[in-house]
Order: sequence, then structure tokens, then C-alpha cells
Amino acid sequence: MKRITLFIAPLLLILWILELTSQTLYQSRSDMYFPQETFKNETKKWQILILGSSHAAEGINPEYFSKPAFNLAFSYQDLYYDTKLLEKYIESLPSLETIIQEISFFSLGYDTAKLSPHLLHEYYKLHEIVPRLTNIPVAVLFSSSIWLHKDTFFVDLLRKKLPSPYKIYPSVTIPALRLKNDTLLQSGYRYSGSSMKKEKLLDNAKLRASLYQGTYQNDEEFKNREYLKTLVELSAEHKKKVILITAPVTKEYKEQFNYDFLSRFYREIDNFLKEHPSVVYQDLSSSDVFESSDFTNSDHLNNEGSKKLTLIVNKSLNNETAF
Repeated sequence: MKRITLFIAPLLLILWILELTSQTLYQSRSDMYFPQETFKNETKKWQILILGSSHAAEGINPEYFSKPAFNLAFSYQDLYYDTKLLEKYIESLPSLETIIQEISFFSLGYDTAKLSPHLLHEYYKLHEIVPRLTNIPVAVLFSSSIWLHKDTFFVDLLRKKLPSPYKIYPSVTIPALRLKNDTLLQSGYRYSGSSMKKEKLLDNAKLRASLYQGTYQNDEEFKNREYLKTLVELSAEHKKKVILITAPVTKEYKEQFNYDFLSRFYREIDNFLKEHPSVVYQDLSSSDVFESSDFTNSDHLNNEGSKKLTLIVNKSLNNETAF
């Protein structure tokens, strides 16, 4: 035992030194932290809270609500983190009236660790949210700077690379899924002013829909339904209204999901609504209000599209039109 300890201790010391060196060379993190100070410093004023994935982060702009709102959605944020964020902050949101929970076609079978494992430790650092038990090893691994930069670290070390300027790393590990030309604002809304050329939409839709269907896990459905149930019951306990929204997507994107996949999604939503009749659901995925110029890619709204969507939701909240 003593010999093993004598062998392991120096190895751990070397790894620790290398990790500190890597953290010095690559000063980076996601932009998740950027709007958090605004959110936490003004918790008493928020009346509307938006949760969900990038479809909400890019699709719902708090600027166009008639009441103070904050967008706490984030790229590839799953229902576990939506629920944990609400659990963490609901007691400190005395003015909160409405929770808008975005739900995508893949939400019920999705786990953040599958496409954005490097974000797990950010949720812990920023919000003290411990990862799902099954994801703790992944979270520990991807919290390592050496692991995140394993392709370049030792080469840069040999080249005596100077520390890089502080930079933001992408919210998703697969380059093809990254959103281009977007900026996370203080309201939590992710702004994009660009639009994709119509002739490129189909290829983009095939790629994205294929990846989402490929990462869908049937065994996650029960757990994610339970997280959504917890979110709704917690909201009801605090007398908050919950609105579920499936955001607009292009026709090209929706058509890439097979019939059985979409049928299963809508069946699950219908069953959930029957169990929770106080929840309002609006499916805008096929809305004819939105044109291809309203999208930054096949399934994300740009600034003009998000303005349209937010105004629709705002009208419904003000009872100017029914959902």
C-alpha cells in the first residue's frame, strides 16, 4: 500500500501542475456567466422567467415583453437544468408571475452531457447545481482544462506558448451545430441578426435534425417528464403560471423528423397536459407567421423572428389574444 501511495502521490502532483499550467495557457469559459450578475442583482423585479434550450435563448427577447422579464434559457440546456434553476431561484423571485418553458422535439429524450458536457461544471460554478448523478464523472473530466485542450496542450507547451487572451468557448462541442454571429445580451437573450440563405436551409435542417434524433435517449423520457412535472408542481405551489412553448422552426427542419418521432413527442405532450390542466401549451413550430428570413438557421430565430415570437407571447399574457 505504501509503495502504491509513493507512486500515485507524485503522479497526482504532476497532473495538478499540468492542470494549473493549462488553465494559465487557455483562459477561457463559456459566456453563460455574462448575464448572471444582472439576473441575480435584480431578482426582485423579474415578473417573467424564460427557461429552455437555445430555441428559447435565441427565440424569446425580454425586450418586447410589457413586464420585466429575464431569459435564463441556454444552448443545449435540458429539463434537468431548467428545473434545478427554478428550484434554486424561485424563492428569491417575489414578483415572478409567469414561467415560459420552451420544449423542443428532442427535449424529453435529451441530456446536456451528450452535446455540451463542458457546460456541466459551469452550472455548478455559477448556480451550485450538481450534475445528474450519472453525469458526475463526465462533469469532472470536462472541468479539466487539460482535457478540454488535449489536442493542443502538449504541443503548445513544447512550443512555449504564451498565455492566450481571455476568450469564450462554444456552448456545444460539435462545430456543425454552433450558431454563428450571435451575442449573449445582459437580458439572457442571444441576439443574432443574420439569416441563412434559403438554398442552404435544407442541408442545415438535415444535419441538425439527424444529430438531435441520433442523440435522443428513450430511457431519458421518464426522468425528463418527472423533471418537467417537478417544475410545474413547484410553480403551482408558488402560484406561478406555466406556459409551454414549442418555438417556430423552418418547414425544412420539421420535415426531417420522422412521423413516429413527432407523433411520440406530441403524444407525450398531450398526456402531460391532461395530467396538468393548468399548464398552457402553444405549438408554434409550423406557424405561418414566420418566414425563412426570420431564421438564423433551420431551427433558430434571428432578431426579427424573435421579436415576432415574443410579441405573440406577450399579447397572450395580456389576454389580447388566446393561445
